Amino acid sequence: MPSRPVSPLRWGERTYVMGILNVTADSFSGDGLAVAGRSEAEVVAAAVELARGFVAAGAYILDVGGESSRPAAVYGEHPAIDAEEETRLTLPVVEALVAEFGERVLVSIDTSKSSVARAALSAGAGMLNDVWAARRDPGTAEAAAEAGAYLVVMHNKDVAEYPDGLLPEVIEWLRAAAEAAAGRGVRADRLLVDPGIGFGKTSDHSLEILHRLAEIKAALGLPLVIGTSRKRFIGEILGGAPASDRLEGTAASVVLAIASGADVVRVHDVAPIARAVTVADAIVRRLDRAPADASPPAAATRGRVSIRAIQAQGRHGVGDDEHSRPQPFEVDVAVAADLSAAAASDRLEDTVDYAALQTLVMTRVRDDSFNLIESLAASIGRAILERWPVVTEVEVGVRKPGASLPGPSGGAEVRLRLNRAREPRPKPVPGSAR
Repeated sequence: MPSRPVSPLRWGERTYVMGILNVTADSFSGDGLAVAGRSEAEVVAAAVELARGFVAAGAYILDVGGESSRPAAVYGEHPAIDAEEETRLTLPVVEALVAEFGERVLVSIDTSKSSVARAALSAGAGMLNDVWAARRDPGTAEAAAEAGAYLVVMHNKDVAEYPDGLLPEVIEWLRAAAEAAAGRGVRADRLLVDPGIGFGKTSDHSLEILHRLAEIKAALGLPLVIGTSRKRFIGEILGGAPASDRLEGTAASVVLAIASGADVVRVHDVAPIARAVTVADAIVRRLDRAPADASPPAAATRGRVSIRAIQAQGRHGVGDDEHSRPQPFEVDVAVAADLSAAAASDRLEDTVDYAALQTLVMTRVRDDSFNLIESLAASIGRAILERWPVVTEVEVGVRKPGASLPGPSGGAEVRLRLNRAREPRPKPVPGSAR
């Protein structure tokens, strides 16, 4: 199955924010994009516009779903859709997101149907989020294995009854699901587990899961996905608050889940939750500084990776005409990195992939739009620091051969150097066209 190469997620270094894109008409949270009267093109445009905001706010995973998975026991029966209809809804959105964002983000397909999964993974999705953990259709795990994609296996059941205890059943169920997926070829480093907050669980069950999340993480030893966004238990705690009024409750549950070991948080309100995640990570993960009494770090293998004269067309400049027509630009990048892991493992994913680095630069030049090439260089540098945690410093040189100058010249050039110590949380640069 042809698919886009999946960039490895680095567990423990940060919490990944997964933004929810419901390409449905009947989401429990009221954010379904496929509302009556919208054409397919309008649905795709709405999804891409929403995704742009998610990515700008800090989302790294975009989760596309075409069928509401809200529990019938809570929200009542709702019509199921067949695989053909689900593919019709989701595939154009997945294709558009992959085309728009390239390797900058991971596109996920939220489905329990193998044919839908295969179509999305062939279109470039790199993650499969199955709320039935490949138990209702084992072909979803096989599709993920063939594509080399990440697979999220979620605990679920039709009736919220746990005669042998909630946590023992959830842990054993997830362990069995993960082992079955591995048996169908899913790589161990591509498996994630989700305890399924609100799925086959009462509000008390969901609270117990969250209260004992660290036990689940320790028992399974796999990256943990948590989806509490706008869930019913939050509304009950807040005196019957509707889904649209559960933001603060969602933020509280997300932050506490991170403290207990969550690696991915699946949310609707990406911008405010991403800010909460940034603060939680600064407290919980303490990546930016070592404690005063910490032992000296082991010797590292330092190195530099560079590519010169990357050529791309872009719309950057202070004149209106410069934003309306593409011009040629050249970019040099040189990154300083800790290459200890790569030197020991001889694996591409442990270093800076030259091809991916060039693609990132070309995409930034082509898709962004700035008045100043200084801003373009800074945007490229921050994107590199965000994309490759092994990079400690990056130098970016941007040349504009056709710069408008009063006399003959070879154009204008700016060079910037960004250091991770001073840029611990790369953020979008104001002025971006996205």
